[in-house]
Amino acid sequence: QRSSPMVVPGQVGWGPSQSRACPLPSRSLGTHHPEAMLRWLTLALLWKMYGEGGGKHFSTSSDCEITGVRVAVGLLGLVKSIQVRCGVSWSAVFGTPGGTTQEFLLQPGEHIDLIYGSYRMFIRYLVIFTDQGHYATFGKEDGNTFTVFPSEQGKVLTGICGQHKPLGLSGLCFEWDYPPEEDWTTVRPTTSARTVPPGVVLASRDVT
Repeated sequence: QRSSPMVVPGQVGWGPSQSRACPLPSRSLGTHHPEAMLRWLTLALLWKMYGEGGGKHFSTSSDCEITGVRVAVGLLGLVKSIQVRCGVSWSAVFGTPGGTTQEFLLQPGEHIDLIYGSYRMFIRYLVIFTDQGHYATFGKEDGNTFTVFPSEQGKVLTGICGQHKPLGLSGLCFEWDYPPEEDWTTVRPTTSARTVPPGVVLASRDVT
């Protein structure tokens, strides 16, 4: 079952977060692909993990120009899985089967530049913001919150890694880099204010 999330035009802004270092898996990486193992280890060392973590690992392609996101949320309010569109092609579904899937498609030249979310034992809420002033919400806020965005102006979301257990996603980390050079002329919204969902308070620069 698939539906569209609420997408709202907005601007920029920040607000409280909780995060911790992305832990190396305590169990076998569970993959027969050396390049996947190497990429996970690299991301684990470079980026923070948001959430309790644990379970099987996953990561998207390292050269992905993200043009869309699908997130599935289950009846218990847990984020079950996530999928990204790289250019015109969708990645594999990362996480656990089930739940209701919502889709957020970006416009040409639009990029993801901020993530807000919450978690308890599992990821429960995600708000994805773009540099064109739009956002999409997935799930409902509950538990510890986090706000994450790049440390350098102009960088955008280029990859996602994380871990999942049988009930859903247990942690997420985010990779940031500059968009393709031809996109750099796109006018970005100012960072002084950003429209956010009701009740969301963005942190003051919890960068990765």
